[in-house]
Amino acid sequence: MKLTLAMVFALAALSACQNETPPPQTVEQAAPAAPVADLAAGQALAAKCMECHGSDGASGKPDAPFLAGQQAQYLVGALHTYANGTRKHDAMKAAAQALSERDIVNIAAYYAQLSASWKGAAPPPAPKVRRFDKTTVAVGQSSSRHCDSCHGADGNSTRAGVPSLAGLQPEYFIKALNAYFTGERTDPIMSVFRESLDPQEIKTMAVYYASQPRGKTRFLSKGNSDAGKSKSDTCIGCHGVDGNSINPAIPNLAGQNGPYLEKVLLAYHGGQRKNGAMRAALATLQPKDLRDLAAYFASQEPHAPVAAAAGKFDPVGDGARLARNCAGCHGEHGNSTTPGIPSLSRLHSDYLAIAIKAYRDGGRKHTAMKNFVLNLSDADSAKLALYYATQEPAGNYAPTKSDVAVGEKFAAACTSCHGDNGNSTSPTTPTLAGQDPAYFATAVKSYASGARAHADMQTAVKNLKDQDLHDIGAYFAAQTPVKPTIRLPEAPEILAEKCDRCHGANSNGTETIKPRLNGQVEGYLIQALHSYKNGTRDNRMMHAMSDVLSDLEIDALAAYYARKP
Repeated sequence: MKLTLAMVFALAALSACQNETPPPQTVEQAAPAAPVADLAAGQALAAKCMECHGSDGASGKPDAPFLAGQQAQYLVGALHTYANGTRKHDAMKAAAQALSERDIVNIAAYYAQLSASWKGAAPPPAPKVRRFDKTTVAVGQSSSRHCDSCHGADGNSTRAGVPSLAGLQPEYFIKALNAYFTGERTDPIMSVFRESLDPQEIKTMAVYYASQPRGKTRFLSKGNSDAGKSKSDTCIGCHGVDGNSINPAIPNLAGQNGPYLEKVLLAYHGGQRKNGAMRAALATLQPKDLRDLAAYFASQEPHAPVAAAAGKFDPVGDGARLARNCAGCHGEHGNSTTPGIPSLSRLHSDYLAIAIKAYRDGGRKHTAMKNFVLNLSDADSAKLALYYATQEPAGNYAPTKSDVAVGEKFAAACTSCHGDNGNSTSPTTPTLAGQDPAYFATAVKSYASGARAHADMQTAVKNLKDQDLHDIGAYFAAQTPVKPTIRLPEAPEILAEKCDRCHGANSNGTETIKPRLNGQVEGYLIQALHSYKNGTRDNRMMHAMSDVLSDLEIDALAAYYARKP
């Protein structure tokens, strides 16, 4: 019997993390006693599997498992569980039911005797790069020719004290250039171009410069770079780790012209440049400190921000590195001191990860937040949320004109979901205790208007007046927040010890009915573990093992096995 097209796709799901054993037929029972395999027939059947699994059984599509060298009895049993519906996969079920017992034995035996090595580790994800229309870039390059003599042909400055424009976000470039034309920023040379550039030309130039990679400047400030690094926490909350901004409205500082940075920092400090946030951030610093900061940022490598420490499973530490980009608004350790900005400590990691992804994907409408989290992966969101959930909450808010006693009466209706005194015990419901009252009022209004989608919240708050919201917010702000109880992810080496009890020493599948894991395709292992966790693959033991795993642990465990020889 020839292999059908459905079988070709179905075999992509053959190798799993554990054999299924529910009734009516276990893998052990399904496996034939001692049939004699015909390898030539198995090879003929496998010829149509090459598109997914490769000619050697270990070099196919990135989501197709490796089959070469897998346990034959396991492969036979897996096909039987697809045929009887124990494993849920429509294409695989149809394909397995169409195979004769002899076909199953032959194809399993063929793959089992192949010796191709397994190297299933996924390549590291490429940083997200903003793409720009090629035609717009070309038009912008033509419009920017008159800027070459000062800012460099590709936007990398060739003069001390003149900024590099390469790598600047278009949103920031347009705003900054128009500031020279309106007089908000003063520079006699820049004001000359006011009449010669129209808005469309400015937009195309912005795209051109943003598309050019910034090189680290050769013009360094005379300040002390090491001293500047020690003061850089003042800046990185907005401008990003090492000055590599992730917000389109905030400029990259990494690798920027040192004398230029020194000049503009002094201008913000002295009030010649008008920006309230910059003036406040620099208010306590001295001119020497500003020179040191300029020296530090000028010496940094421009690049996309990287969160993870290579080769090390440290989700809280990775989250802490990401959180450096949030501290400018949300405060040190997630304890906000800015009215209208929420504290992130005290929030359960599950809730905060959901909220971050909602801002990223448009479920919550907030331009600044979307810009900051736009490039965060699901894993990054989980790490950031985990970091804040481990921080000690603090809530110190000045008394307001709101009536706390009245707020307490209204707040009684909130405790069934948000917990006594606003300390939630639900992983997906936020704690309100000690939260910023202005933010509380804004958030509730978003639910009431439908800007945040949540049917229960919309019903609960639809009849509340503005003063009611301020009173309730004042009550919760006065309550003492409690750090949520969370389980920290276990390292993959620790988790693997539990897996090895069934899968054999080093998880090389020493038992014939257990699949080999070492070197298996990383993406496939992730998919298999999620299938066990959500019940798509029905196996009580594997469901119990995977049900307690977080997404971070599943990703780490899959990567661990995929990299093992």
